[in-house]
Amino acid sequence: LLAWGACRAERADPPTLVTLPQRLLPAPAERTGLWAMSGAPQLLPGCGDYPVAGGTLSLQWEPSASSLNSASDPTTASPTSGRAAGAQEARLVLPADGFPLTLRGPRPGDRIRLADRGGRRKLSDLLIDLKVPRAARPAVRLLCWGEQILWVVGHRLAAPPELPTASAPVRVLSARFVAI
Repeated sequence: LLAWGACRAERADPPTLVTLPQRLLPAPAERTGLWAMSGAPQLLPGCGDYPVAGGTLSLQWEPSASSLNSASDPTTASPTSGRAAGAQEARLVLPADGFPLTLRGPRPGDRIRLADRGGRRKLSDLLIDLKVPRAARPAVRLLCWGEQILWVVGHRLAAPPELPTASAPVRVLSARFVAI
């Protein structure tokens, strides 16, 4: 980083350029705060238990006997055993070959489709409405299929993903996050 040095008042020399030592420069924003604790995006290749920052994420396909044609929407999110325990569950409708999924933090410009509203909404606006403190927002985990956000873990479930074809076979994935 370059900075202009101060000139002595009695001299008419132009200002000089000085180089600041690297240790005096602030750390990049992406390496400070909660982002450093949350880590890089994590690829989830299949069903199983995955250790993540702050807990464990379990993914399991539900048996094919589950009713996808029922009147109730299979895509739900609910706390299990209370919020105090830190456990959250979601049922996600995905194509039969829905893996790999990605667990990552928020990115600038992220948008989410919500089931109760038409269209897409900015993730940042959703986190503000959910009253997630600004300092905690970088640590929020997003479960994604490709670029589509499926679940804001522990907060909100997205609408079912846009499938490539309407006739593609779908399955229900049960996801559970248990905080430690």
